[in-house]
Formats: sequence, C-alpha cells, structure tokens
Amino acid sequence: MSRRWLRLYETHARFEIEGAVRALEMYHAPSAHSQIEAYFVELEGAGDENNASSNSSSDSVDVPIDAIFGFYPLLSGPFVAVILESEPRVQGHSAVDFRRATSVAVLPLFTFGKRLTPQQERDEAQYLALLNEAFANHTFYFSHTHDVTQTLQRLSALKPHLPGSSSGGLNNSANDDSTSWLFSPGSGNSEVPRWKQADPRFFWNRGVVGVLIKAEAHEFITPVMSAFISMRPSLSAAGLKFSLLFVSRRSRFRQGSRFTRRGADDQGHCANFVETEQALLFDSGAMASFVQVRGSIPCNWSSHCSLKYAPKVLVGPSSLPANRNAFARHLSVLHGEYEEVFMLNLIDKKKDQGRLGLIFQELVEHWQAERSVASSASTRQVGSSNVSSDGLRLRGAQGSRSNEFEFSPTVTNRLSSGSSALDYLWFDFHKECAKMQWHHLSRLFERRGDSLDAHGWFATDATGKPTHTQRGVTRTNCMDNLDRTNVVQSVIARRAVLKILREMPGSISEAFDDTPGATQSGVGSSVLELQAEHFGLLEEALKVTWGDNADALSFLYSGTGALKTDFTRTGKRTMRGALSDGWNSTLRFYINNFCDGRRQDGVDLMLGSYTPNPEAPTPFVPRRKQLTLGAVVMQLVALGIAFFSVLATALPSVPIESHFSTALAATVVGSAFFGMYSVQKGSGVGKRVAVHPMLSELSS
Repeated sequence: MSRRWLRLYETHARFEIEGAVRALEMYHAPSAHSQIEAYFVELEGAGDENNASSNSSSDSVDVPIDAIFGFYPLLSGPFVAVILESEPRVQGHSAVDFRRATSVAVLPLFTFGKRLTPQQERDEAQYLALLNEAFANHTFYFSHTHDVTQTLQRLSALKPHLPGSSSGGLNNSANDDSTSWLFSPGSGNSEVPRWKQADPRFFWNRGVVGVLIKAEAHEFITPVMSAFISMRPSLSAAGLKFSLLFVSRRSRFRQGSRFTRRGADDQGHCANFVETEQALLFDSGAMASFVQVRGSIPCNWSSHCSLKYAPKVLVGPSSLPANRNAFARHLSVLHGEYEEVFMLNLIDKKKDQGRLGLIFQELVEHWQAERSVASSASTRQVGSSNVSSDGLRLRGAQGSRSNEFEFSPTVTNRLSSGSSALDYLWFDFHKECAKMQWHHLSRLFERRGDSLDAHGWFATDATGKPTHTQRGVTRTNCMDNLDRTNVVQSVIARRAVLKILREMPGSISEAFDDTPGATQSGVGSSVLELQAEHFGLLEEALKVTWGDNADALSFLYSGTGALKTDFTRTGKRTMRGALSDGWNSTLRFYINNFCDGRRQDGVDLMLGSYTPNPEAPTPFVPRRKQLTLGAVVMQLVALGIAFFSVLATALPSVPIESHFSTALAATVVGSAFFGMYSVQKGSGVGKRVAVHPMLSELSS
C-alpha cells in the first residue's frame, strides 16, 4: 500500500501519495459551503517513490495517513477525518484485501480558525466529541486495490474481460492465485474512477467527500464501509479445501440506532439494512458465494423511547399511498440489485407486532395486485400468459427506476431485463419455535424451500468464468433485524453451503448420502446442523462466524451483543444463553433510553446528514419539559421527605424512627411501582426522561 501524507501548513493543507506526480492542496474559502477550495499542484521529483518524504518542509506538520474519510465544516473552520492506521483484516488468502481502520483522527485542516463566542466554543467541542465517539463506535473497512462495497457477483459483472480470455484479463498459471483478478486494481471499467463504481448504499463516506469529487481528486477518494468481515482459511468438507469469506455490509441510508431509526423513509431506504455475503474460495481457484439481506419493515413506522421495555409502535404520519410508494421504491431497488425477492417476516402475529405485520402484508398484496393487472395487460398484448399466482406469490412487471435512488453500476442493465418476482411469508418465529422447539425452523424450508432454491448462488470455475448466477435474494426481518433475523439467516446460509458443495466438482457424494435431508435432488429441509464426520470444520466455522456477525451488527444498532447467539454458536438453547439474553436485554433498555439519542447525533454528523450552522442558535438545548434521570430520583426523594414530614406532624406521639421507616418504605415501593409501570406501559414522565437526538428530528 502506497504511503500517504497530510501536510498541514499555516495557510493551507496538502495531501500526497508516495510516487504520485501531483498533490492536492486545500485553502480556506469561507464563502464556500465546504469552506475549502482545492487545487492540484505538480510535485518535485514526480514519479520518485521517495518524493513524499522529500517534499516535507520545516514549516509543515506532517501526518502519515492510510486514507481520507471525509471533511466537516464546523464552526471555527473545516476539519478532516483521516484513517491514521489500519491493518489487514483478512489473512490466509492473497486475493482478498480488506483493511480495517484501527485509528481515526478528526483534525483541523488549517492551523488558524474563525474566532468563536463562548457558546460556539462549547458547541464545537460537542461536535468534535460526537464525531470522535461515532468513529470509535464503528468498525470501518476499505481497500486501495479493490471495491469493498461489491459482492463477488457484482465484481464479476463489472470486470470487462474474463481471465485468460483472448481479449484481455489475467493469464492464470498453476502458480497464480486465480481469484485475484476479482480483487485487482483493474476490477471494473478502468476509465471510470473506482469510487464511481462503488455501491452507494455501502459507500459510507460518500456524503463527506464532496470537496474531493468537485476537485476530481479521484486518487484520494477511498470508499469506506461499516461492516463485519471474517476470513476463516484452511477449511475442508466433502473432500474439498477452501476458505470461508464472510462480509456483512451495512447501508449508510437511514442509518442510526435502534429506536431512533426504524422503518423506511419516503425514498424507500430502510433502517438497519445489511447485505450479508458468505463466500467459499476454493484452493482450486474456483469460488462460490451466497447473498442475503435484512432490513426494517419497509413502511413509515417508529417506536419512540418512553422507558417502556417495548415502546408502542406508531405508523405514520405518512398516508397509505405514501407508504405504498416507499414500499414500491424499496422493492424496485431490491429487484434492480438482486432480481427476485423473497420477503421473510419473522415478527409476532399479535399486539403491536401483529398490527404492523398486517400493514406489511397489505403493502405486499397491493404491490402484487398492481403488478398482476399490469402483467395481465402485457400478456393480452402478446397473446400469451406469463403470470403465476399462489397465495402471496406472483411474477409481475419490473419496477421502474426512480430518479431519487442511487444505483450501483450493475443495476442499470438489470432493471430492464431482470425478473420482478416477489414471494412473501409471515413466519411467527416466537410461536413456531415456542418452548425451545428450535428444530421447527425446518418448517421454513418445507413452506418456501422452492423460493430459496430458485435464487441459486454465484460461482465461477478456476479460470474465473461464471458457472452459476444468483438470481434472487431472501430479505429477512424481525422488529430490530438482529436476533431472530440472524438465527434464521444462519440456517438458510448453512443450507445454501451444503447445496453449493454438493454441486462442486470433486466433492465426495457419500458425504451427502450420510447427511439427513440430503437427497439426490438437493438438500432437504431437516438440515439444521451439518454432520461432524464430513463437515465438522465447516460447521464450527459457520457457528462461530454467524455468532460473531450477530454480536457485531447488534452492537452497532442496539449497543449490546445479540440475543439467542447460544443457538447460533452451539445449535441449541442453553440456560447460560438465556441468562446472557436477560443481561443484554437489561443493558439494551438503558442504552436505548439514555444513550441512543447522542449516538444518533454522532452518526448524523459523521455521515454528513447534519452540517453545523454558525449563524444558527445552539442545537444543544434540552427539549421542552425534558427531565433527567437524576431529577426524577430527586423528585421521588423529595416526595419521601414530604411524606415523612406529614407523618411526623400528624402523629407526634409515634417515634421518629417509625416515621422514617414508613416514609422510606413508601418511597421505595412507590419508586418500584413507577419503574415497573413505566417499563410495562410507558408514561408521560418516561417520554420526558428518555434522551432523544438533538441534531435531528425523531424518525416518524
């Protein structure tokens, strides 16, 4: 990786890359929105690998960096977030380069700054604290050699030529890593800057590199994503040797914390949307990958904190047509990216979750009805029928592209040619698996195994030539898209891996004959755990990886580790796991009510969704009638003291110790009753005590 430098001077800043022929200089421009003007300058000793160090001077502060995250116009002037240090996250496979940022710093771009009032100084200190906390709370990945935002299938589609082809590509020899062409700097159209080919959903710093885009400083723009990545090398199963690459990419759209960002916005962007890719990189050079997604229920809904353990679900204020439009836009993007879609809804069929589930189902049915009419009209025109309907299954017309969406480069071609099939299943996880009956998860495959099989997976042979294409995706959700979702996705992924291995050349057929549910026609519904004899190493790797994935995604969205990971990691429910779930649930309650507001502010600031305005009043003011937890405790203590005074005045003959004991007991009981009532029902006081974001409105 070429060394990079940020050189800070008194009047300007300069960014350099080792061996480059030019550097990017930035000057303060108070009239510009970004407060920055950027220009390229030629470097002395251009092309010399040591030119970066030779251009150092005594009047600059030189900071070695690995990448630029983005720029932030704060009150005193512009700041820059840079990745100071990083490390390779993936070991054991030379074709894969994911670097994890281990140190991020937010630095003033210029040594001088605008003079601030005392209040503005306090505000700027708050902004910097929020940014630093946000960077510390997230795990970021990037690469200077390939596009980390793309799946293997999308990378293959972006590659202009296959390896070994007569028109170009890599020439695979016995000693070459035959998958390296997918991860090489040349992946994609070489005439288009790599950042322009990045998937905008996972390009987290896209909103804060506008200065670099305007200056066409393509070599300094590095797409960075928030993700969980794991690589487990040296695995074997069914006579095949391979590495397991696991990537969960988190969308930057409608990003935030558990109770401050839920549902979908008017553009169809869903909260906590994650694309998870599980890939097998075979020692032979072949590869295979399987992709799933998760995301909040795609309509406008929320559940604001009020000290209630499960806050009331609110739908609106968007009208029904607006919700239908948001749902259609979300589905249009899914069809464009993945073709067919199977929506798997895991929420309860009762109370608030049941009411929300009915709205979700209505949106699906309405979308299907509209496409059925359109498809029927199209069928009549050509004199043939291509519509099949089975309950909530339908193949209809392709959703149109909306101008308000950003699409990754592979979407445009598929929007006009891909299928728009939609399948939907409401699988009440808690009811189906009640009383620890986790083996009932196999019912999913009994009811919708055909939908999962129809999607397939992506695979290439040892030369890089695609042999399989995944033509659909399973979109799973529960309320938070964390615990139940991860359990079900892990089971679906295990089933997909078994099917992939069965079809790989060189696999031992006897391994599948000994596996329950593995028939000549494929993999049956009863496979919830792979057999140790033939799949022991793989089974252990899958359990550990999916358990780590659950915890990582849960920490980022809810603030704690995931629930139900004992099943993911061991294949069964345990008492220790239940106790761990109880602790995490309690911790989530505290974090969601008292910390998530600040966490949301940090995310909004980091992504560029909020820009400080020097002319506006401070945003860091308590909401009207806002209460702190300390104030509530003091009020309860005051009530106890008042009750003690009344007792002492009304009953002077009773010993003072008795009055004190009575008042103390009444205060404790009253506090406990208030706490239990707030947790179960919520309260007006609870809404005033819960900490909400200050830089943005709560998502409605």
